[in-house]
Amino acid sequence: MKIEGLNHQFRAYLNTPRCGLMHSDSQGIAATIYRELAEQGSERNASFFLEDMDKIRNQVGEFFGTKAANVAFLPNFSLGMNAVAEVLENSKVLVFEQEYPSVLMPLESRPLELIKFDSSDGFHFDLDQIETLIRDQGIDAFVVSHVQFKAGYMIDLDKASEICKRHNCSLIVDATQSAGIVPIDFDALKLDVLITSGYKWLNAGFGNGLGLFSEEFLDRFPPREAGFGSMSLSSNGWKYAISAKNYEPGHIAPVTLYLLEDAIRKQSQLGRDVIYKEAMRLTDYAVKKLQGLDRKIIGGESIDRASIITLTCESSEFEALVKEQIITVHMDGLLRIGVHYHNTEAEIDALCEVLSSS
Repeated sequence: MKIEGLNHQFRAYLNTPRCGLMHSDSQGIAATIYRELAEQGSERNASFFLEDMDKIRNQVGEFFGTKAANVAFLPNFSLGMNAVAEVLENSKVLVFEQEYPSVLMPLESRPLELIKFDSSDGFHFDLDQIETLIRDQGIDAFVVSHVQFKAGYMIDLDKASEICKRHNCSLIVDATQSAGIVPIDFDALKLDVLITSGYKWLNAGFGNGLGLFSEEFLDRFPPREAGFGSMSLSSNGWKYAISAKNYEPGHIAPVTLYLLEDAIRKQSQLGRDVIYKEAMRLTDYAVKKLQGLDRKIIGGESIDRASIITLTCESSEFEALVKEQIITVHMDGLLRIGVHYHNTEAEIDALCEVLSSS
């Protein structure tokens, strides 16, 4: 689906799992905000913090199926994950052994009991095994990526949430590889925490992210963050009360949130389900084309895949792709491609053409 404003200079751009494209009007939005801040100073800054920030918070809450009060704005995923890891100290936490480092390292660096599980086939998770571990080990929190960064496995959040609720275990989700491509309804899924950056599938650029926090999680694991953004002003002065906003203690750069607002507005107008359906149609198309080249795809035609595909690839083949301006990523002898809704069959065909001839 060719989308006006999501343009690139390459023959094919299939690297959204590393960095999503930005809309062509992002530069104009940023320039306008910077000019207004330069000309109006504190007056423009005040209108952002006192008016626009709440509007954006409402918009984000609606997009993710939750109320605005559950939304915290973050400069990136890692700061949010570290803040959450801080409140999990002295808890029992379950995590995938091969999780993304930004998920794993904050947990490994804290004084908590970390219990790890692995995948038997290098792709799927065994949810029965996960439930057994949560039940038998008395796990307090299960921390997991909605979509795994290496091969694109997508955990069933409905089932994972049911398991966690049965055993009084908090479910903490990294949505960096799913937010903006897979529809997520925070309240309906009964998630406890969701954290994501905006620069990948949301196409919102760098410097913005968000966290969603349930009231139950905030009560069970009170935040340890505090600062200007954590306070509310009343007739009795500044007051600190436990809320999702505790996770945004300092000033957020206005430009980054206006870019997040614009990106979410564009996706909302197109429709979350439309985006997901088109991305998965193209992903299925790519899987079939690549299998026709006799390529081993991690996870094969699994129904548990999001729009990330990982396959065997020699360094020389990757170099041929780079030469042909087909943007992907090569790691550990594997080629990873990401298919977003703005990609086209022609881009997939170009990838397969180079792989078949190199």
